[in-house]
Amino acid sequence: MTTTQANDEAVKELIAALGKENVLTEMRHRVVRSASCSPFPVQQWKKHLPDIVVFPDSTDDVVGIVKIANKYKIPIVPRGGGSGLADGAVPLKHGIVIDIKRMNRILEIDEENMCVTVQTGINLLMLNKVLGELGYWHPDDPAGYVNACVGGRIGCSGFSLVGSGYGHTRDLVISFEHVLPTGEVIHVGEGGGKKIRKSSTGYRLKDLFMGHQGTLGVATEAVLEIFPRPEAEFPAFFAFNSFEDAYQTAYNLGKSGLKTLSAMVMFIICSINKS
Repeated sequence: MTTTQANDEAVKELIAALGKENVLTEMRHRVVRSASCSPFPVQQWKKHLPDIVVFPDSTDDVVGIVKIANKYKIPIVPRGGGSGLADGAVPLKHGIVIDIKRMNRILEIDEENMCVTVQTGINLLMLNKVLGELGYWHPDDPAGYVNACVGGRIGCSGFSLVGSGYGHTRDLVISFEHVLPTGEVIHVGEGGGKKIRKSSTGYRLKDLFMGHQGTLGVATEAVLEIFPRPEAEFPAFFAFNSFEDAYQTAYNLGKSGLKTLSAMVMFIICSINKS
């Protein structure tokens, strides 16, 4: 069976499983999922154009997609907001892009255990809009905050701008449901139940599946840490004459013991003075 024939047969089965509206093969849908926000050679988009784009609605949908892809030996790439800088969402070998953004429901807000259970297609901005109304927030703050999805954050084990105060993605995800490349579903965490932060027994499989960049499957549901929302947020920016001065100030602030200081990030901007 040729690649074209395999794709055609896969499309038929995907439509039967997901509905026609959730299986896209038009060029416009494929093109916008051929690159990411990274410094990718955009002029070479045709080399990495997906053949099929699918929108799952649940873990069961993802299982079905993975099994169909395996049946026809078609590569798959999970895609969240596409805001990552490591090209993990780029379909380097064409195939099927699993766009998770319609899996965007909040399944439970547990105020007693201070956690929220979500589908991984929800973006951080929308999640915190809901949590904020209850006086909470999930403090994962990437540069692509407005469109970064929870699943993408798990896939890249992202860096948070307020990580020095609350931790980064690896610290803020308690556990998650994960579809393996075989189509099997596992739940990974800290060795205990879904909402248990620490356990003295059991394997810490969560750490293995953080930062997998899509190579180990698709995260579909996650339990996340939540915290009381800060009473005030005050981003401050300071300019220095040299890198050494900036570094020394950041170092001194870090040692100062300021409990209200969430993060310090150094941005290096080069300025050429033409006189």
